[in-house]
Amino acid sequence: HFNTHVPFLLGAGTVVAGALVLTTVHEALDAADRGEIAQLERDDLDRLEREEELQIGAAVGNQD
Repeated sequence: HFNTHVPFLLGAGTVVAGALVLTTVHEALDAADRGEIAQLERDDLDRLEREEELQIGAAVGNQD
């Protein structure tokens, strides 16, 4: 049998792990907010993938 505290301990561990991840990337997130992170330039493959992109707007109720 599992102890009834196990789900709460797993949840607390998940919160602690998330807090650790956020503290390690805090500087990178701040730099991204300031616009200091270089953006990758599109290459030919990116352009080709964008051209062949499927249109997803054809759902029920969106028919003309």
